[in-house]
This record gives sequence, structure tokens and C-alpha cells, in this order.
Amino acid sequence: MFRSVSQHAECDLLAFKEGGPILRVEVKTGYDGATKIYAPTGDRSRYDVRAIVTLSAVYYDPEEVIE
Repeated sequence: MFRSVSQHAECDLLAFKEGGPILRVEVKTGYDGATKIYAPTGDRSRYDVRAIVTLSAVYYDPEEVIE
């Protein structure tokens, strides 16, 4: 398992399962709005998946990558 200890790393986490691809995960703090989850976007070339953590849940962008 990889977890970044630097704010300047390419991503925060690496996620993988046997036989599958290695995904770069960027973790962001977000907040729940009335109909939308808000979080900073960042540089999309630095990650494959964004995990947006709010007080009530964790959301993944794009959703279809996480099974």
C-alpha cells in the first residue's frame, strides 16, 4: 500500500486489486450542498480517481471506476 506523506506527491493513495489496474487516488475535502457535492478539482492528469470526503459520505469521481 502507498500513502503519500508529502503535499507535492502525484496523488494521495494508490488503489489496486489483484489482476486489476493500479489507480492513483486524490483525496479532497468536500461539502454536501442541496443537490451537488463541492470539492476543488485539481490537476486531472495527476490522478485517476478523486475521493471526495464529506461529513456524511465519501463520493468517487468517476463513480464507475470504483466497484
